[in-house]
Amino acid sequence: MPKKRRHERELPRFVIITGLSGSGMSSATDSLEDLGYFCVDNLPLTMLSTFARLLIPNEGGSAAIEKAALVINIREGHFLSQFPDELTKLGKRSLDPFVVFFEASDDVLQRRFSETRRPHPADNGRGLLASIRAERRALKDIRKRADLIIDTSDHTVHTLRHLLTQKFSGTDDGVPLRVEIVSFGHKYGSPRGLDLLFDVRHLPNPYFQNDLKHLGGEDPRIVK
Repeated sequence: MPKKRRHERELPRFVIITGLSGSGMSSATDSLEDLGYFCVDNLPLTMLSTFARLLIPNEGGSAAIEKAALVINIREGHFLSQFPDELTKLGKRSLDPFVVFFEASDDVLQRRFSETRRPHPADNGRGLLASIRAERRALKDIRKRADLIIDTSDHTVHTLRHLLTQKFSGTDDGVPLRVEIVSFGHKYGSPRGLDLLFDVRHLPNPYFQNDLKHLGGEDPRIVK
C-alpha cells in the first residue's frame, strides 16, 4: 500500500501572540515552542524591532533564528498606543509578523480567573467583569489588525493544542497522535483537561488480597 503523501504548506516565520488575558496565550506559546518556534513571553514592545533582526537572513542565506513567536499583551505598558506603529515598521523591513489574537467570552474568562485566583492585569477596582470588558474595549483596534482570531471559549488545553498544531505544523497531517495515560486517586480529585476518564473502582483491588498485596503492578498475576 503506497505511503500517504504529506502536503507541505508555507508557515509564518514570525508570529505575534496577543489577545485577552486568560484566553490561552500561555498554552499557545507552549504549543508553538513544541513545534520548533523560539518563544518569548511578554517582550517589551521597544525591543520588538531589535529582536526581529534575528530573523533576517545574512549574506549566507541563514538567520540567527529560523522562526519565532512572541507574546505581547496588555501587560506591556506601551502596547496599546505603539503596537500598530511597530507593525508598520516591521512591514517596511519585509518582516510582516503573523498576528494571532486570542479571545473568549466574558463568562469563560471570569471562570478561569476565579479558578486561578489571579488578579486581572487590567484590574480597575470595579470587579473582575468590569476589568475583562475594559481590556476587551482597549484591544478592539489591535484585534482588527490580527491575521487570525481564535475564540477559546469552548476549547480545552488539549483541543487548543490540536488546533494550533494543525495550523502551524507545516503539514496538513499535523503531528502524530500522542496519548498520555494518568493514574490518579479519586480522593485527590480528577485531573483537569481529561478527554476520557475510566473509573475502575469496581475492579478488585489486589492490595487488599493477602496473596497479592506484596506484588508489583507488572507482575503477571496482577496484570491478569
